[in-house]
Amino acid sequence: MIFTLMFSTTGDAPEIETRVIYHNQIQGQFFCNKETSIVSFEIDDTDEHTLHTIGIKTSGKTSDHTHLDLQGNIIHDSHVKIESIDFNGIDVTEIFCDGCVCYSHNNNSTSEWHTEPFYGYIGCNGSVDLEFSTPLYRWFLDNSNR
Repeated sequence: MIFTLMFSTTGDAPEIETRVIYHNQIQGQFFCNKETSIVSFEIDDTDEHTLHTIGIKTSGKTSDHTHLDLQGNIIHDSHVKIESIDFNGIDVTEIFCDGCVCYSHNNNSTSEWHTEPFYGYIGCNGSVDLEFSTPLYRWFLDNSNR
């Protein structure tokens, strides 16, 4: 089964790196350069119940990548956005990007590490851990009402 992630980025900040990791192997890597990136790789759809995690790790962001107005509101920010997630063409973006508690970061070293709901935007150094299980048909059934 093919797992595909499509990302977009804002800002021209080639020092901000994002890596997609599965089974401790880097499956894809890209930099924040206003382009769309697609990462696709094979997932083993086992017959026995097996937990899997796909990690999306972002690093290299500093406070220089976020521009604030005098009131402290963000007026421009370099970030990564997950545009879509699918298994063999079956869109599961909403399952992972609609409040799933899977985004761990420390506000680029300005706070303690914490995990919070994820809504598709990666604006801080840290990780998004997408967890699912196989067999995939069972995971699809269990998550179809999200």
